[in-house]
Amino acid sequence: MSKKIRSGAPWAKSIIVFTIESTDDADELAVKRKDGQWDYPGYTPSYVIQRDIIIELNGKGFKAAVLPELVPIKRIAVLAGIGAYAKNSMIISPKNGLWLRLAGVITDCVLEPDKSFEEDICKDCERCIRACPVNAIEPYVLDSLKCLVHVMEIENPDATKKNLLIRYTPNLTPNTYRMCTVCQMICPFTSIERKRKVLR
Repeated sequence: MSKKIRSGAPWAKSIIVFTIESTDDADELAVKRKDGQWDYPGYTPSYVIQRDIIIELNGKGFKAAVLPELVPIKRIAVLAGIGAYAKNSMIISPKNGLWLRLAGVITDCVLEPDKSFEEDICKDCERCIRACPVNAIEPYVLDSLKCLVHVMEIENPDATKKNLLIRYTPNLTPNTYRMCTVCQMICPFTSIERKRKVLR
């Protein structure tokens, strides 16, 4: 158990980490609410599952809470056998590729750990690195200051970034955008079916 978890929840003994698959561009939407905060509807199913897990554990007499945001959930996902750490810094699995939403719960229930994921899925592939429109990716490292998913949240990006956002983050309304998915779409583990379910 990491020090970050121990400091905030010294009672924690296990972490339950799970994924929700993103199957459509609707899962990639970002919505700017009236208060200026960004909301990501594609994560809503994971919040419901977290709640249900916590209720179930509480009902059996165990403590449980949502995994704190500062905890490195991607590392935990690898240790839990969900997938590998990809070159674009996302978690990649043989079945779902890069289209996973991670979420977790901490608990004082002692659970048997899963086998960690050992395979290097990316191998020599560097498609995501070459495809990134802002050169934000180096092998296994993402420059979040360049990544359009993060740039989109900046209040007044410069003209160059605005043009890139228009091209790679199509909008449904002035406050609703589809997050950039270039590095995910180019991945050889992205299915033909997923590539068809996009906003034009």
